[in-house]
Amino acid sequence: MMIRWIIVFLGVIFMYEHRQFNAPERANSGYNNPVNNQRQPMQTGPANHGFNNQPHPNGAARQQPGKQLVRAMNNETQPNARQQAPANYAGEKPKAERPEWWLQINSYGSKCAFQVENSSTKDGWFTVNIESAARENPNDQSNKRYLWNQKTVLQMTRSELPIFCAVMLGMLPNARFDLHGSDAKFFEVVNQGKNLYFKTGGQGKNLHVAPVPITDAFMFGTMALTQYARNFNGLTTDSALEVISRMASQLFSQGAYKQAQERK
Repeated sequence: MMIRWIIVFLGVIFMYEHRQFNAPERANSGYNNPVNNQRQPMQTGPANHGFNNQPHPNGAARQQPGKQLVRAMNNETQPNARQQAPANYAGEKPKAERPEWWLQINSYGSKCAFQVENSSTKDGWFTVNIESAARENPNDQSNKRYLWNQKTVLQMTRSELPIFCAVMLGMLPNARFDLHGSDAKFFEVVNQGKNLYFKTGGQGKNLHVAPVPITDAFMFGTMALTQYARNFNGLTTDSALEVISRMASQLFSQGAYKQAQERK
């Protein structure tokens, strides 16, 4: 009896396999095709083509696509836009719209105020502006306003920037920067020990004179040092400081720079 059931079972299996082998091939409906669950990046425009497909370095989270697009456009289409901007480009913008590299430091005296701010020349050289303005009413102690609409502005040239930095950081005792513009503006600074004596003027310009505290002067010098280093790719501020220090030492020993005139 057992042998009979085994023969029947083997016969059923043989018939099933024979039927499957001879059955016609079914057309592929696509139902069994593997599904690609990977989402394609959204294209936001020609400038963003392929940008969001780039993996973020170090596996960090991606930034928002909108921010990436703006950054990509700035890097690809305007690599030197900031460097080619006019010297007063950043300062004229509202504070919220000024670039993060822009900085302005003020020092207020009883009669005049001085401020130093980051700037760049028309050919893209990073430097600083020296600005000064008279106090509106020095006799009114409650009046803290200064006449910045009548300010005197000088921009340090390539050769003047490291000298300005050297005086601010105590490497040179004094310096004079003159013949700026058609009105022959000038700026003098003298290290008096307790403070630095600032003076600006020019043809048709009022004299602006004020003592500047050492702390403010060193901040001015730090700003100038940072701007100087930015002009040389890969140059650190430590190396820039060493370069300026050696330059100042040689200039001082040879008297090879414009010194401030004697006070009269």
